[in-house]
Parts: sequence; structure tokens; C-alpha cells
Amino acid sequence: MPQNNCVHSIAYFPPISWFATAIHQNYLMIDASENYQKQSYRNRCIIQGPNGKLSLSIPIEHSKREKLKTSEVVISHKEDWRKQHWKSIESSYRRSAYFEYYEDQFELIYREPKLSLWDFNLRSIELALNLLQVSLPLNFIEHYHPSESFEKDYRDIIHPKKPVLKGNHTYFQVFSDRMPFLSDLSILDLIFNLGPQSLEYLKNVSINNS
Repeated sequence: MPQNNCVHSIAYFPPISWFATAIHQNYLMIDASENYQKQSYRNRCIIQGPNGKLSLSIPIEHSKREKLKTSEVVISHKEDWRKQHWKSIESSYRRSAYFEYYEDQFELIYREPKLSLWDFNLRSIELALNLLQVSLPLNFIEHYHPSESFEKDYRDIIHPKKPVLKGNHTYFQVFSDRMPFLSDLSILDLIFNLGPQSLEYLKNVSINNS
């Protein structure tokens, strides 16, 4: 049954658990008021590289302010991180079953004019939802609300250091011949490996505390 009162954090090509919870809602509620957290999915996604998990982190400009909203974070362009990230994605998934079908759409994001962290992440989410063929209205919270305000608060539940997927929902990954299955990677991994079957996979995944 669709949920109506759940909240997520913005994220960079979020993990499978993020989308597994999002698709069961009537609309997607994202917190635009929360403070930025380091070492979270807000500026990183985790893919499968040739040697295991590969974390792609978007560099940000340092601020003198002690607390900064995620929506205010400015991306640092001192280095060409977009070119580096796309090169890593391409080298990791070139041999996957569906990379050639989607690569142009993903590469386009990395060629766009400089965006804020918020806008770049939002574009990544919108593209993934479109490829999953999920039509989900987006709502944004402009003022902070505590966890008690929501039926489910995924802002802290879905975190790189907190394994949340229930069970062992495996699928064929591009490096399955050389390493064990890696769970809850970026939605990139699922789309490139499963393609049109990605949504069905997400429907059958559940997470702890859900």
C-alpha cells in the first residue's frame, strides 16, 4: 500500500534502498531544509568497480559557517570531477547488459553546465525515476520537521555506514565472475545490470525499519 508521509534526503544517484522505499509512496518528499552531513549519500554514490566497491564523491566548497543546508552547498570545480566520475562509471559498466542503452542519457548529466549539489542530485534522481518508468510527484520540505512528524523518516536510516536491506536479493553484476555480490549499491548498478527489470526488483526489496 502506498505511503503518504515519508521523507528522504537528497542524494547523488541514491542507493537501491532509497528507491525501494520511494516507489511505494504516492509522492516523493525530500527534505530541502536539513543540514548537510559529511560522509553520506548527499555527495557520494557507491558503484561496483573492478576491485570492489568504488565511492564517487562530489567535491564541495568549504564554508566558514558551522552548519550549512544541503540545498546551499556549492560544488567545487577546482578539478574535473564530472569527467573523472563518468570515466569511472564507463569503465565499470561498459560490459554490463544495458549500459549501451542508457549511457547517452547518463553522460548528458555530466556534460551539463555547472550545477549546485542540490540541483545535480535532483537531476540524477529524476533521470533514474524516468528510466525506471516511475511517475512520482516531488514535494520539498522547506522547514525542518523532526522524525516524529513522519510515518517513516529515511533521512538517517539510509546511510553508507548502515546496511539496511533485508535478505539476500542478488542479481547478476558485471564483475560477478571475480567477486561476491555487492548489496545496496547506487541505482546505477541496478539499471545497468537489470535494465527494464529494475523496477520489479525494487518492488520485491524491503529494508530494516520499513
